[in-house]
Amino acid sequence: MNTEMMVLTVKGYTTALGFVAFTITLLVKAPKADPSFVFVDINNDTGYSSNSLAVLLGMFTSFSTLMGLDGPAHLAEELPQPKKSLPRIMLIVIFSQFIVGVVWIIVLGFSITDLTAVTKTATGVPVLELIRRATGSNAAAIVFCLIVIINNGASALGSAVTMSRQGYAFARDGGLLWNSKLIELSPGSHMPFWSINLPSFLVAAVGLIYLFSDAAFNAIIGSQATCMIISFGNAQSIILRK
Repeated sequence: MNTEMMVLTVKGYTTALGFVAFTITLLVKAPKADPSFVFVDINNDTGYSSNSLAVLLGMFTSFSTLMGLDGPAHLAEELPQPKKSLPRIMLIVIFSQFIVGVVWIIVLGFSITDLTAVTKTATGVPVLELIRRATGSNAAAIVFCLIVIINNGASALGSAVTMSRQGYAFARDGGLLWNSKLIELSPGSHMPFWSINLPSFLVAAVGLIYLFSDAAFNAIIGSQATCMIISFGNAQSIILRK
């Protein structure tokens, strides 16, 4: 096993074990909310009068799970027997994310007894505030923060692989600007340097916006669901027109 695969494996196991640790800690330590708060009540702090719209806005965050389907699709050319393995991977992603999502939402819902304190936390990370309030320990919150960082690192690495592979495929077929550079292989690593690093540079540039305006940054990040729906819809509409 090469170094890259070892890193991915370690991050994968850390993510899975982190989810289990988060879940058990909140189930055991956190005070529990009433079932009506979890399943019936709607807390609308969006500024819109419609609760239905607030629910739809809250569902936008779940669209990020589509990356689990998007990534394997772009890497289909790299898979052995993609006609068999790719559908299996997608089904595994769908069922696993459904199970994890339902468990996680219910656990979080029952663990929140003071919504304002959790959402207005000085850390800016409500789930870590939940851990801190549940355990009464800043050290425990820091440990779980490290798990979240590793999890985000694994997700970022997967996204980077997907973006670079997708960009390389488009450039190879002449679908982008600067195609010759994007498909140019590095002499040392024999990897497409610009296809790998250009998306990372662009993502870093978007991240810099947060230093100047968190509202603008959140607007860009919040638009990911709309952009993903449009991109998926465009591909399907082209197929339908044919």
